[in-house]
Amino acid sequence: MERVLDVYEKYTKDIEIKKHEDFGSYTLSLELSSIESYINWDDLASISHFINVRDRISINIYVNDGEPYHFNQKDNIEEQQTMLDSINKIIDKESVIKIIYIVSKEKTDSTLSVYDLELLFDYLNKQKLMHVLNILQKTLDFSILNRFEIQNEEIGNLYFYSPLIVFASQNKLSNVVENHDDVKRNVIIKNRQLYTNPQNFSKYNFIPKDFNNTAIKHQNSNKIITFFDKLKVIFAASFISNTSDIINNSNFQMGIIGHKYLEVTADFNKLNISEAHSFYSIYNWVYESAETNDKLDLARNIISRYLSYSESKWILPSDTLNSIQSAHAIYLKENVEKYIETKNKVAEITTELSIKSKDISQYFISSFKNNNLTLLTYFISIFIFNSLSDNSDKKIFSLEKYYLSMVFLLISFIYLLITRLQLFKDIKLNIRYFYSMKRIYRDIFDNKELNKLFHKRHLQYNINNIFQTMDLYTIVWIIELILLTLISIYLTFYL
Repeated sequence: MERVLDVYEKYTKDIEIKKHEDFGSYTLSLELSSIESYINWDDLASISHFINVRDRISINIYVNDGEPYHFNQKDNIEEQQTMLDSINKIIDKESVIKIIYIVSKEKTDSTLSVYDLELLFDYLNKQKLMHVLNILQKTLDFSILNRFEIQNEEIGNLYFYSPLIVFASQNKLSNVVENHDDVKRNVIIKNRQLYTNPQNFSKYNFIPKDFNNTAIKHQNSNKIITFFDKLKVIFAASFISNTSDIINNSNFQMGIIGHKYLEVTADFNKLNISEAHSFYSIYNWVYESAETNDKLDLARNIISRYLSYSESKWILPSDTLNSIQSAHAIYLKENVEKYIETKNKVAEITTELSIKSKDISQYFISSFKNNNLTLLTYFISIFIFNSLSDNSDKKIFSLEKYYLSMVFLLISFIYLLITRLQLFKDIKLNIRYFYSMKRIYRDIFDNKELNKLFHKRHLQYNINNIFQTMDLYTIVWIIELILLTLISIYLTFYL
């Protein structure tokens, strides 16, 4: 845009310049005094040579703080020339003319123009934290690589490159490869919501990697990288801390519960993070793979011991991540030992369930044997007493003995029913024990491994064995009762 200024030096040497740029527009304001000649239309419209065709230009001219004359890119050129002629008629050496060029930016194919890179980041650096995030959230599309094209540069330069944002010259931008992973972004943000309390940060879809520059550092990219580095570290801290928030639009606040409790507040515009880049490497280690929650607990413990901070500066030593990883290695070793120990405990429980099942089966078998022994003892005693009596030639079973035998057989049948009921009760208790143990261990093992350790097949196998034993001995028991009943009837009434 400096070449536009050269055009006006032939009119006057007294030129006051003001410039402003944001993501929506670029504004160049020229205040001319002591003008020596009329303004030529070609000079006034010369800015169009430096503006990208996708953007729109409008010009406002004020003479001596009067009402503005408005020139629009789409207006008829002859009409605009006529308007300029009328302006020239009222201009003299005492006149003060203000010419304001407004370039309205239009995004096309994810590409937006940047006319003065340094000016754009001067504007961003003056904003409060929440305003910066609102501007970026509104400007950026999180599903693509957002391309910011630096205009009017003959040499191709790549100033900043992340998976979400790239700032580059026109002839360099076409070579940039998109490296965007929307699925991973969603997983990371979901984990942040699960394991931290981000409060105001939850409104924004950024992850720290969005602000991590992977381009070779250019001599003119210091302001960009410094600005985005600050956002990168702040978001990394937000993803790691227990709680994080934006206070009074500008102050970043986080709480870390670790070896000791830290409550850190920092002014975004004043904060120096040059010695706190470890936050980003720690974030990467925590979120780029599994076991996020366990890693976060360890990271918070170490950070709470290592972090030095004030409202304007953070210091987190570069070896902090090494300390966290060493602690994690020890944690994993202890966990493996505990895991093996726990699996052995589960194996003991499953063995115990099998033993309980055998005990239940054994209980029924023992009841069957006791019943047989009782009945056998009773009937043998009848025969023995009969043979020893003086009337041994009489019937073995009298009516009294018959009725007594029926009572014994009825008691045996009732005993069978009670034993079966007790068996069903023991089976239910065994099933409840199985599922209660499974519930206890669900916080230790994942669902797949838990179902493998406490497989229904094991439980069903044990229950089936109990039922098979019970059914077999029940049949034999009933057959015995039927046979003894028939023998008693026969010996009493037919013999």
